Amino acid sequence: MRGGGANDTARAWAHLPPAVCVVVLAPDRSGRVLMVQRAESAVGGMHWTPVTGRVEPGESLEQAARREVREEVGLEVEPFELVWHCPTSLRSHLLHWYLARLTDEEGTLPQVVRAEEEVRDHRWVRPEEVASLEPTFEDTRHFFAEFAERINEVVQHTRSEKRDGRDG
Repeated sequence: MRGGGANDTARAWAHLPPAVCVVVLAPDRSGRVLMVQRAESAVGGMHWTPVTGRVEPGESLEQAARREVREEVGLEVEPFELVWHCPTSLRSHLLHWYLARLTDEEGTLPQVVRAEEEVRDHRWVRPEEVASLEPTFEDTRHFFAEFAERINEVVQHTRSEKRDGRDG
């Protein structure tokens, strides 16, 4: 996991129930990520965030990440890297931030099927564009400013694998 003090943050807030924040990478290898605008009646209503949600009893963080993305936007993903921890803005949960890939990458943007009770809108944006979405939580802006380079590294590595014929 990257980012200085990430494990210290996780320990300091370990008493909070867990939640996941899933940064889904665009399958077209453009470096874009999926952002959703929360429904007005949802927790964090009208804010732009990656897909987020609580971990259910007996569920691993990775299972919760897969389920939340499936429920909120109808996509199947594989979380592959835990990159950060932070408490939610209300300090009610500890967010575990994952990078995730679509399990069925065809190189084009998939059709997103939004759960209207949770998601009002969605966009595929570059990490540096997240700050222009309004409103966003401070931690969301911080994450994309801090981890844009890591996202780009993953995208570049994936492009190299595709070019070298190592991509499935």
